[in-house]
Amino acid sequence: MLAVLIVLEYLGLLSGVDSMVFQAVARPGLVAAELVSATASIPAFAVYAVALLAYDAARRGRVSLGTVSLGVSLAVAMVHVAVLKASLQVPRPGEQPLHQPLLEALMAADYYAFPSGHTARAVVAAYYLSRGRRGPARLALWAWALAVAASRVLLGAHWFSDVAASVVLGLFVALVVECTAPVWLRVYNATLGRIEVLRPAPAKR
Repeated sequence: MLAVLIVLEYLGLLSGVDSMVFQAVARPGLVAAELVSATASIPAFAVYAVALLAYDAARRGRVSLGTVSLGVSLAVAMVHVAVLKASLQVPRPGEQPLHQPLLEALMAADYYAFPSGHTARAVVAAYYLSRGRRGPARLALWAWALAVAASRVLLGAHWFSDVAASVVLGLFVALVVECTAPVWLRVYNATLGRIEVLRPAPAKR
């Protein structure tokens, strides 16, 4: 699915849908959208990281597997976001096309639109934080992730295809990191062996 969206974006086949959605919903300066968007910014995630580490330290005295997996997934997702931005070089709404060599584009990756880093971060976080939770808490986390995606389009910062691809990208990365945990955990333990990683306790029914 992600590969299909990337190819369609590369070929410019999503521009019609993007323009239609943007003209229908974009509301730059909308305060509520700005607040929601800010909850998935890099500074906000730095605060979340400190809070999760503090929670792990208080509850277990060590870092949990869930926290490490979330961190690895976020790092992998952001690398993918930067590479795709620099490779496709899709301008944000209202911005002029800027074609640069790949290395220069990587340094200025935030100038480009496809995909949305805010959305990818929110989806990865929702995936991990909703595990083991049921009912309203799980629903609220996913509602937040989708609200972040919507806020980026409402603010005129992204096209619809940017956030749609980022939802798929975030899920894909989280699933791959989770499935390959036995592999990368060996590297983690070899380099950060002083920190013991524990598997989270089963969810209470």
